[in-house]
Amino acid sequence: MKKYYFLFFAILCALLCAFWLQGPIISLLNSLLSALTPLIFGIVIAYFLNHAVKFYEKLLVNKVRKHSLRRLLSVISGILSVLAVLSVILILCVPALVDNLNTLSQNLSSYLSRLEEIAQDIDRTLNLSGDISLSSLLRSFDTSKIESYASGFLSNCLNYLAPLSISLLLSVLILLEKDAIFSALKKFTDRVFSSPERIKEGASCVTVILDGYLYGKILEATITGLSFTLLYYILSTPYALLFGFLMGVLFIIPYVGGYIALVPPVLLLLQSSTTNALILVIVGIVILNVIGSVVSPLIFKNKLKVSALTITTSVVVGGSAFGILGFLLAPPVIATIKAFFSVFINSKSKNSQ
Repeated sequence: MKKYYFLFFAILCALLCAFWLQGPIISLLNSLLSALTPLIFGIVIAYFLNHAVKFYEKLLVNKVRKHSLRRLLSVISGILSVLAVLSVILILCVPALVDNLNTLSQNLSSYLSRLEEIAQDIDRTLNLSGDISLSSLLRSFDTSKIESYASGFLSNCLNYLAPLSISLLLSVLILLEKDAIFSALKKFTDRVFSSPERIKEGASCVTVILDGYLYGKILEATITGLSFTLLYYILSTPYALLFGFLMGVLFIIPYVGGYIALVPPVLLLLQSSTTNALILVIVGIVILNVIGSVVSPLIFKNKLKVSALTITTSVVVGGSAFGILGFLLAPPVIATIKAFFSVFINSKSKNSQ
């Protein structure tokens, strides 16, 4: 019994220390995270650029025999190719998006006034009054934050250029030294873990999962954004490009993102054409369900290999704990954990046999 008393005492001391040191620890973690943010983004950028780099390495394998020169040329070619594609997209889309956002922010008050008139008509029809009326809900809506954010959108983007340039430089260094990094990680796992082959097998599974999920999400969001942009243009929806972009971004959030992005264009279209607004609701819901039930399974092809219940639970927990970032990262994180567990369980079952 004494060891259980000691265990209880140790847990109690740990909880008390965690309670008293919560402020300093959180402050230290925030400072550490701020310092490591450029490196984290550099690793993420290197992860995405690595596919382009490997493509050029295969292309130059018989043309440039010196490995270091081939790696350097592959990294430069990969970065220039990705930057060229991004530049074309930015040149074509960003000016129109900024113009839509600024115009929307300038006209937002008039749009809300018109919506309030529509809400008052609905309140009179349904005999709603007081705090439960739609008009009172709209009056409580604060537009100042949206207007200030929209007016400062471009300046906010420019503020991230300096950290992003540092992260890009770090990603270049990571790609140039990736062989040395992988060699060091291999030596570390060989010395620290008793079964390093399990770690390597788990890492391979994680790479497959991340590739399938991340690139699948990008393709899924692109298809959704383009589909709704076309639908908005057909129905003469104001700010079609902006709302199509918003749909593509928010659709990354599982289950609810698409329906959230559908609300603003429906409210704006309701002011000019009730029929078109109703068509947008019906066709939009149909498109979201078709993409969710038909297109998404074809894209992912069960890459995550996790049940829908597990993914839903992870999304709810991750979203409540970490917000939008938790919504986005919960599925690949839970799939990664499952992959490592599967590797270790399969290894133990083989050893027992």
